[in-house]
Amino acid sequence: TSSSRRVVLTTADLKNSPEADTWQNKLTEFMAKGPINQAKKWVADQQAGSYDKAAVSAMIDKTIAENKVVVFSFSTCPFCLKAKTELQNRGVPFKALELDQIEDGMAIRACLAE
Repeated sequence: TSSSRRVVLTTADLKNSPEADTWQNKLTEFMAKGPINQAKKWVADQQAGSYDKAAVSAMIDKTIAENKVVVFSFSTCPFCLKAKTELQNRGVPFKALELDQIEDGMAIRACLAE
């Protein structure tokens, strides 16, 4: 096992918080398990094609281990841009990987979706 810690923030993180029972969180959790999200994972797999999952996962773990904050981003995504801008405004150093602009970007996306 890798010594790095992969942190992916999702609504599952809220389960033990006071906000866990809000209808918004329940809806988001339902959507994450629903057919639309499953379709998005399928699309990510199709775009990635054949790739070495172990090597890509190791690269992700290494990137996370070497950086306190990593943003796996798409250069055209408004939500990604907003997150990166907020980190910059707060003076938080981060590494951004623009998945639509780097080699194996679609494989990284598919691996993160698992």
